[in-house]
Amino acid sequence: DMWPDAEGVDARMQWNGPRMRINVESASAGVFQVSNATAQWSTDDSRATRISGHATGRLESVLPWLSARQDLHEYVPHLRDVAVRGDAAFDFDVSVPIREASRPTVRIVTALDAVRLRVVPSLPAIEGMRGTVAFDGGKLQRSTISAKWLGGPVTLRISERKERGATAIAVQAQGLLNARQFLALST
Repeated sequence: DMWPDAEGVDARMQWNGPRMRINVESASAGVFQVSNATAQWSTDDSRATRISGHATGRLESVLPWLSARQDLHEYVPHLRDVAVRGDAAFDFDVSVPIREASRPTVRIVTALDAVRLRVVPSLPAIEGMRGTVAFDGGKLQRSTISAKWLGGPVTLRISERKERGATAIAVQAQGLLNARQFLALST
């Protein structure tokens, strides 16, 4: 129920006794274009369900879709209020254990290409973001992104940390900036 219905599915299905496998060449699933996806499971619950593949989408459509789904929000909790535009590619790997009490294992690696991000309305947007951001088990993994901000190149190192019992995102920026653009912020 947490994933959108798929349309225009080009897939091949294999059925061998209780073992099922679907190889999806392409499909549309809500705000995503899916390709090279595989789903494997057993009809007798003798093995975990595993889903992996590749999807693409526009971040300005993907993030509102994620925010509207409370069951998915726990896997990417820090993205709810981010203003972002641009293309992204998502490589995903989901393993759903046989036992219902066990939680699924989810890993998503998001590749950004020419993305624009505005963190705070009063600051200029970070432009031309390129790099990957990884989530594993609902936790942000250390990630590095190159971009342009205030007229100069910048490298952003992003990680997650615990701060006073809450999870926080730490961003370290290193690079050059245009002094005039920087001084214009203080006036």
